[in-house]
Amino acid sequence: DMSIKVASITKPNPIEELKEEIILALKEDFLANIERHRLNIEIMLRSPTALQNHEGFMEGIVEELRKIGDFGSLLAAVEFMEDRGKEDGEEGEKK
Repeated sequence: DMSIKVASITKPNPIEELKEEIILALKEDFLANIERHRLNIEIMLRSPTALQNHEGFMEGIVEELRKIGDFGSLLAAVEFMEDRGKEDGEEGEKK
């Protein structure tokens, strides 16, 4: 019996590729912003002149921490949506 096996060829889905690129770009942007605000705090903590205005100094650090938290929340939300999309895709394959 000489049966011929045909390989399954799947074409790349342009919508899926675009979705992955958008998710990657968002994650990279959020990570870059987190790093930028972390560096701002690092600079503030190492600057001897920053301590001259103690109240403004503390407010500045809190503001930078808020920005880190905002971008961290956005990053977590994108990762959550990405994971949900993968789970939904797996469920679709099982059906």
